[in-house]
Parts: sequence; C-alpha cells; structure tokens
Amino acid sequence: MSPSIKDQIIERYGRRSIEDHGSGFLLATIYVPQNRTGFQFLASFGTHLKVVEPKTYVEDFRNYLFQMMENYS
Repeated sequence: MSPSIKDQIIERYGRRSIEDHGSGFLLATIYVPQNRTGFQFLASFGTHLKVVEPKTYVEDFRNYLFQMMENYS
C-alpha cells in the first residue's frame, strides 16, 4: 500500500499490522470481510493499495471491480 493511507490503516488496525515492504511501499496484514462491504472498503482507497493474498480474495475482489466497471461500459 502507499504510505499516503498508512494513518488510516493504523487507526483501524493498529501499528503492528503494517511493515515496510521496500521501494517506498508498505505491507499491511489486515482482516477485511470477503464480501461486498469489505470490497467497498478496499475500493475506497483507490489506487493506493493492492490486495495480494489470499488468492481467492484477490479473485473475488477483482470480480467486484469488474462488475463496477461494467456500469460504465
């Protein structure tokens, strides 16, 4: 994730959830429900984060984003 959202993640999940990932990015290990509410929360950060694990979560999140994009096709 981008350091620009660090404070928001710390406020919600605590300082221990974040570690330096190098190259100016951070790695946050957090629990976000694998449903529409969780996906909406993650999408609210725009391009400032990338979901990397677990793979099933990444696939479901990607499908949610594709469904959003279809509204503008």
